[in-house]
Amino acid sequence: MNRSRVRPSSSATVTQTNPDAKHLDVIEPIKLEYVFQIKIDFSERVSFKTPNGRRAYVPAVSGVIEGPRLQGIVVPHSGADYAGNGRLNAHYMLKASDGTMIYINNTGYLYPADNKPIDRNDPSWGGDRDFYFRITPVFDTPIGPHDWLTRTVIVGTGKRHANRSSPAIANRAPAMRKGGIVVTATRMPSARRCT
Repeated sequence: MNRSRVRPSSSATVTQTNPDAKHLDVIEPIKLEYVFQIKIDFSERVSFKTPNGRRAYVPAVSGVIEGPRLQGIVVPHSGADYAGNGRLNAHYMLKASDGTMIYINNTGYLYPADNKPIDRNDPSWGGDRDFYFRITPVFDTPIGPHDWLTRTVIVGTGKRHANRSSPAIANRAPAMRKGGIVVTATRMPSARRCT
């Protein structure tokens, strides 16, 4: 019996038992399309040690959303970033410019790129150091113009900022500005609409 075999090498070969077999390099690479950016400000961090490591709760106090597919604000005090041991799990609400409420759950990773520990008592929360900051948010929205978010794979990269001075944010809550993030969201465009 003749079986297909793939040799482990950079140029894999397939025997001719299946004439429709294709090389793996035929798979189309993932393309990303910029959809929006979220700038979020935080005012406080509550941190505590657990048997599994350190946990932190950081409420979002303000924020803006800008981009070609989504504009609006982060609803103040609608949720928080629950970080622990390099893992990120943030839940909060967005309000689109048309008034639509959008739930977002950001999960991913956030840790210093140099792998050096952060001083948990540092009021700048690690300052403007480089961080590995990658997220995969999921959304829930009412049926309507923003429900594309509920059926689209979105990946994001982020940057932490200590005491950011974004005019759009500073005018909203200057007394609470202690730290923030900027997240750039990209999506994998679909060939057709999923229903």
